[in-house]
Amino acid sequence: VENADKYVETYWQQLVDALTAAQAVMADGDAMQEDVDKAADALFNAILAQRFKADKSVLEELVNRATQMVENADKYVETHWQELVDALTGAQAIMADQTLSEDDQAKVDEAADALLDAILAQRFKADKSILEDLINMAEGIDLDGYTAESVAAFRTALANAQAVMADNSLSEDDQATVDAAVAALSDAMNGLTVGGAPEATQKPENNVPQTGDNAHMMGYVLATLAAASLLLGAVVVEKRRRNG
Repeated sequence: VENADKYVETYWQQLVDALTAAQAVMADGDAMQEDVDKAADALFNAILAQRFKADKSVLEELVNRATQMVENADKYVETHWQELVDALTGAQAIMADQTLSEDDQAKVDEAADALLDAILAQRFKADKSILEDLINMAEGIDLDGYTAESVAAFRTALANAQAVMADNSLSEDDQATVDAAVAALSDAMNGLTVGGAPEATQKPENNVPQTGDNAHMMGYVLATLAAASLLLGAVVVEKRRRNG
């Protein structure tokens, strides 16, 4: 009786009653042998009727684990999620059944196996945080002024990225698919080309003097003209002298 928690409740009251009756006979100094034998038989049968509770320790740990997963359902893909919910519901029912004895251990083990399989079937969702940020950035881009070809490539990459973002079946095993969408959209964003922009060309070298050089050049020209005038005047004077 001191270890009542180890036994199922099905026949427990029978033991309590038989023990109480036996204790009463023990305390009765006038009890007949027939009463003693009857109390002893009843108590013996009650003892034999008891059953240890089924061992639910493993199932309890699995239920705790599955419960934590359900509390964080948004982190897991939906593919096998219902399997976990159903298995957990069945396991919780087994945990609550206080009538299950060691004779029913197979039921407990079956529930534990089903829940374990469901737990192992779950997958964390692929990490889409970078993809989500990139999509938000891409959706805010004004495509006016870019070439049709680069815009078409951009829209294709964005549509693919949005499809990957919306696919709730992608798990951690599919992270490469998410990463590829990130890379493709990033490349398409970087590849947007402004339409009609003049190409950079090498301009011919221009030797026209600047403003400061013009003044210098004008002084040089005037000096040259003055020297030429003086020379011309000297030639005229020399010709007149000879003719005179």
